[in-house]
Amino acid sequence: MGIDEQRDVDEAEAVTHWYDSVYLPVVEVICEQSILADFPERTESDLYLWLMDHMHYLSESQDDVDPTEAAQEFAEEFSERPLQKLLRSVAQAIDAIGEAEAALPGSAVGPKPGE
Repeated sequence: MGIDEQRDVDEAEAVTHWYDSVYLPVVEVICEQSILADFPERTESDLYLWLMDHMHYLSESQDDVDPTEAAQEFAEEFSERPLQKLLRSVAQAIDAIGEAEAALPGSAVGPKPGE
């Protein structure tokens, strides 16, 4: 804020600016997307920290990270709801089986000749 406005900023003003322009918009995305429901034992602040970490991770491979898309992806990947966990586990198991089959000697992707 001090750099943007080219002036000294006191701590109270900096905290207020951070809350209004950084923290609150992310928490609003969390609330709008009902992401808190995916993490029943967590708070908005927990999710803010996790989401900021996730967005940083995404920014290493993407130029522009949309907070709404990052929040949805985070919830899909890390949801603590039992059904979501089960679906994620089943999908991982299916992927692992496919990878194991593809690694077997003599296996080929697609139908065999004459099939």
